[in-house]
Amino acid sequence: MSWRGLQMSVTQTVAAITLLFAFGAARAATINELNTNPAVVRTATNLLGRPVAVAVDSAGHLYVMTWRGWIYSLSGTLVVQGNGVKMPGANTSNNTVDYPAVALVATVTGDVYAARNNGTILHYNLSLSLQQQITVTTTVTNRLVGLTVDSSGNVYAATAAGTIFKMNSSLASLGTGPVTVAAGQSVVAINADTTGNLYVAISDGTVYRLNTSLTTLATGTVLGTPVNIGSDSAGDVVVATSTGLYKISPNIVTLNSWSQTGLVGVDLDDAGDVVAADSGGTVYVMNTGLSAPRNTSTGTVPIRSIAINTVAQIYVVGGPNGTTEGDPHVTTIDGVRYDFQSAGEFVLFRHKGNLEGPACGEKIDASESRHDDHDAVEIQVRQFPVATTANTCVSLNGGVAARVGEHKVTYEPNLNGQPDPSRLQLRVDRKLINLDPSGMKLGDSGRIIPTSTPGGLEVDFPDDSVLFVTPGWWASQSKWYLNVNVEPGRRACGLVGTVPQGSWLPALPDGTSIGPKPTSAHEQYVELYGRFADAWRVTDKTSLFDYAAGTSTDTFTMRGWPPENGKCDIPGTIPVEGASEEVAKEACKGVPGDPANCIFDVQVTGLTNIANTYVASRNVQPVSETTQPDCHCERKAGGGTAALLTFLGLLALWTILRTHLRRKGGVVVNADSEIAG
Repeated sequence: MSWRGLQMSVTQTVAAITLLFAFGAARAATINELNTNPAVVRTATNLLGRPVAVAVDSAGHLYVMTWRGWIYSLSGTLVVQGNGVKMPGANTSNNTVDYPAVALVATVTGDVYAARNNGTILHYNLSLSLQQQITVTTTVTNRLVGLTVDSSGNVYAATAAGTIFKMNSSLASLGTGPVTVAAGQSVVAINADTTGNLYVAISDGTVYRLNTSLTTLATGTVLGTPVNIGSDSAGDVVVATSTGLYKISPNIVTLNSWSQTGLVGVDLDDAGDVVAADSGGTVYVMNTGLSAPRNTSTGTVPIRSIAINTVAQIYVVGGPNGTTEGDPHVTTIDGVRYDFQSAGEFVLFRHKGNLEGPACGEKIDASESRHDDHDAVEIQVRQFPVATTANTCVSLNGGVAARVGEHKVTYEPNLNGQPDPSRLQLRVDRKLINLDPSGMKLGDSGRIIPTSTPGGLEVDFPDDSVLFVTPGWWASQSKWYLNVNVEPGRRACGLVGTVPQGSWLPALPDGTSIGPKPTSAHEQYVELYGRFADAWRVTDKTSLFDYAAGTSTDTFTMRGWPPENGKCDIPGTIPVEGASEEVAKEACKGVPGDPANCIFDVQVTGLTNIANTYVASRNVQPVSETTQPDCHCERKAGGGTAALLTFLGLLALWTILRTHLRRKGGVVVNADSEIAG
């Protein structure tokens, strides 16, 4: 369709926006079960955080681990059992964030082993009860990167610089051994097969075979950068790299290969199946000769880990979390998608800080301040309207604000109204911050750190939620726009909050459902841009944003946007011209996953650079600490856990003192009265 055709075909905002991308495949933190056809058997979007590893044992026990160190046990129907366990070994130095979780293994004996990159290794039973915990020696430049278990139950761990630790099943040390790692390279994978061999892959393509005494027996290379190693009971070993799969001999000679870019992992069962997955959401199944591949799309983008059990059940985990991207296309934390083009400031993500309680409720409404609840998390987003020459009225994200523990963080254009094309302004507790590459700690496991994208930010919250902000500069309009990702540490409310069963939108602030989707376009418009938008619109009392003198949240509010019908005009603004479908598709061809949102945005706004923002935000990765950042750790008076504990301690001391004085006949002054001299 040409641009002019699109312009003429769109006559109602709600028809073009709300309905076009209202629902689709689940894209929140997701686990898929597949068979070896392959075909998706079932899907669940009930995972929290960023799942980075999936493991399954021979008895079918299934486990998922998140980047922040939560391990969940799942049933055969992919239901999370209990609340999961948080891995010990968190980073307690200077109130920093947790060390990332990097490895998860489930064994044939029902044991589960997991590791953080600081060298913490943990042994659980199948009920996730902690059995043993040790810490092997690592440094900030030589982190733990992998874990594997052999058929005798011995555990092996590898560091980036090539130290291999061997332990028994109770994590008692059985020695160490090195493999050679060239300068600038890193160990990336380790795997023990069932025949007494240990394989270690280096980022430059080098692969070592060691025996169980950690003596190197063979060395060779594969093409590309390795990402994972899989093996089966017959002795087949397959390495997944950036260029495909490589079946290798014990002498590290490539026997068979299969070309495919973007692979994230490989695994083998004992029935002759090799399974692999790419970051674009596709799962591949083939034989051990790496021939006759079959594939299917899971709808989970990106996939981060894959595993297969002994009865040919394949599991993959991944997916983005809550997102608001482009002309805001929203994905909730449980995978529902809708478009939201209002103009103003809204609660994007909020929870009350209660792990087991409801995300919303207790009759919280948009006018109620929650700023004194330091266990809660809140993220707010500012959306600005965009005038277009089509009757397709859109908005873009223009700023974010968040409560991180006891601190307030804002990231927005210059408060004077003249955006600086070189940067957005970051403020912590109203103070302008120049963030260096090592980032800033915010006490109680909070952190702000730059991502790999220019101007990109990662904000870590004490509850394990993570916020990613990916900015783009719209030169012709002199405006910043943002893609925002939220990885939830809890169930939550807000624009990306949980959608109640039977509802077409997230819950309202009091926890009630907005109900099923109305049948008429007019009723959909009224529900979305009236009742729902106003419920989550912030007020002067609840706003977390910073403002210039004489401005407030009302300055950024345009009620009635988007208009239900008619032109998308804004007084004093020249509408932007869109682009053709061909131009949009060409611009968005490199976007990971489904490029439909990007294509739509380019067609409507003509902003081809938004494709680069999509690429960056969909590829964003958590940042590991390599240096000690500055700490913004001072506490606000009267707030937080420390203040509460101090108060309780003083209260207890006062009670003891009061009793003591009464027993001794002393004088006790009423704490509520004035003390007379």
